[in-house]
Amino acid sequence: MGFRKMLFILLVPVVVEVVIACCDCSEPVHAVYSNKSVSVDHLDNGGDFPVSANSGPVSRRAYGLRVRIQRETVAYGGKELSSFFQSAFAFDCACDEGDELVAKDSLTGFRIITLGDIDAEHPANSDVSDYFKVYISDSHFFQTIDSYFDFKNTSLYERRDLVWTVDLLLMTFPEHGGTYQFKIQLPLSDGRVLEAKTTSIELTE
Repeated sequence: MGFRKMLFILLVPVVVEVVIACCDCSEPVHAVYSNKSVSVDHLDNGGDFPVSANSGPVSRRAYGLRVRIQRETVAYGGKELSSFFQSAFAFDCACDEGDELVAKDSLTGFRIITLGDIDAEHPANSDVSDYFKVYISDSHFFQTIDSYFDFKNTSLYERRDLVWTVDLLLMTFPEHGGTYQFKIQLPLSDGRVLEAKTTSIELTE
């Protein structure tokens, strides 16, 4: 085998990696995040879209909760170059599709607890999660809490935002107007429970 042919064969992997490395790709972020905290506000859905209403009062037929789940990044990783055996003849740019955020811990539940009596079947400290549904504003669509969070497959379905905002609207109303308060509990796969309380608010007839 001639020297030039041998040199060409030896240089092919190097040329391939240079081509791939020199593509104009933004550097993706590979990160691991952890669920850190949760906060909750009152919502008034009496208009065209839900708005924060912490000062109240709110009609009991237009009431909701806005839950924000705050995450924090706990580890980073860089982009790995393709190996020769994986991309020997892939002379086009091998850019990653985008940032990848992976959950260190996942939600295993979502509970809404009433701190006052809602009705005869739901006195103070009862779970009233079934009285709320998640509101998808883009499509004006409602989902149950369980189907939205998909706890059985949460590692695949869970959104990868560092701040995850969820609007929940009350679908089964209290029997009467009055002052109400709720507590959110989010159990996590690592045994922690994130928790937040609303302020008290007046719900009108």
